[in-house]
Amino acid sequence: DDLVEDLKQIEATYAPLLFVVFGPCLTDSWKFSSLTTPLLFVLSDDAPEGRPAVVSDDFDGALGVTESLFDAGHQRITLVSDSADGKRVNYEHRIEGFREALRRHGMRFDPSMLSTITIDFGDYLESSQEELKKALHPLLREDGLSNGYERPTAVFVLSDFLALTLLKVLWNAGMRVPKDISLAGFGGWTMTKYAPVTLRTWTQPRADLVTVAGTAVSCLIRSKP
Repeated sequence: DDLVEDLKQIEATYAPLLFVVFGPCLTDSWKFSSLTTPLLFVLSDDAPEGRPAVVSDDFDGALGVTESLFDAGHQRITLVSDSADGKRVNYEHRIEGFREALRRHGMRFDPSMLSTITIDFGDYLESSQEELKKALHPLLREDGLSNGYERPTAVFVLSDFLALTLLKVLWNAGMRVPKDISLAGFGGWTMTKYAPVTLRTWTQPRADLVTVAGTAVSCLIRSKP
């Protein structure tokens, strides 16, 4: 329920040398100051500033995915991200990579291009499906060109997990990927291989991430830079 409170209990019981936090923190960053144990964040988009962190180049990755969509002929691309509290949008660097791709093609970023859904990460699949239906209602309408709305030809989802959920939502709405709309994700996670269609995605450099994380763990335990 509360990552930092759990870590404080572990800290008091075991006196660990280091905490390695993998993935989203889903908590206010200031709370980590209550811990005395060193911290290393791995692939944590919402890690507190100034803490040791190992991340892939999300900016360059999102730029690459967006460029590949442009290369495939797409001009109307919508972006989908998520949030745990409805206030802070996840994947900030990936959004900036998308914006840079637009800039390079002489296009202006319109806030309406970005849909952010609030997810209950304790019930991820169910909550993400329901929120995606609400956020992308115009996309799922049969009269996609009514009221001045022009349906996008591609959706870039900033997480493979969310992209797979959207794939199901689109399928249930009678839309086929990539026949009716193209879909791209981010992460290159193994589970995407089990999707009924090939998902365009950015594969993160896992071997490099593991090597760097291992080096960081060694340095932090020995109090080295």
